[in-house]
Amino acid sequence: MHGKIPKKCFRTSSSKSDMSKSRYRPGYRKVEKAYKALTSIDEEIEETQKRKQGYEHELKVYKIIDTTLEKITKELKYEFAPSMNQTLSHLLTKITSRKYTEVKITSDMEIMFKDPISKRMQGVSTLSRGTMDLFILL
Repeated sequence: MHGKIPKKCFRTSSSKSDMSKSRYRPGYRKVEKAYKALTSIDEEIEETQKRKQGYEHELKVYKIIDTTLEKITKELKYEFAPSMNQTLSHLLTKITSRKYTEVKITSDMEIMFKDPISKRMQGVSTLSRGTMDLFILL
């Protein structure tokens, strides 16, 4: 914050007659307005800095949450992907009468199946509509 306005800015003299007339030095009102404006700006800056600190704290919390969720997601994918692949492959083998026998879920959670003719992994979108409907039921 800014200091006080010097007393010499208030009046030209301290005699009773001058005090009763309340004459201010020229430009005092401009100085007073400027001082009030600066004080107001200082208060706004202080409030803005407090809000900024709050937002920075929130950002740190969100970053910690994001990092934690990423770690948990990777761990879950790593732990459950093999058993999910095995279970889905088993079910797909049964519902397609052994036409499709292998299903894998990628790290991006995309479902791939092994084409029985080309022996390559392909996306579910290349399945026939009927097989896709059966796959959705899984």
